[in-house]
Amino acid sequence: MLSPFPENNPRSSVDQQRFPQGPATMAGHDSGTQHKFTGFQKYFNSYTITGRRNYVIATYASIAMIILYFKLRPKKQSPAVTEK
Repeated sequence: MLSPFPENNPRSSVDQQRFPQGPATMAGHDSGTQHKFTGFQKYFNSYTITGRRNYVIATYASIAMIILYFKLRPKKQSPAVTEK
């Protein structure tokens, strides 16, 4: 049985060939530190918490703008009815 401690479990040569840099990192607080984004991707990406937060903020802001547009736009006025 394998020990849960990494010092007692040497990596096999197959693992070293498939994953030379080590096991993959799960998403989390510093999961995006290895990525160097520029431009638009620096602020909107799915790898960092900040990038995901910016997507949420942009989505909520666009939904609020659509609601405000339809609430505040001027109503169409029908022509006045004149009696004959």
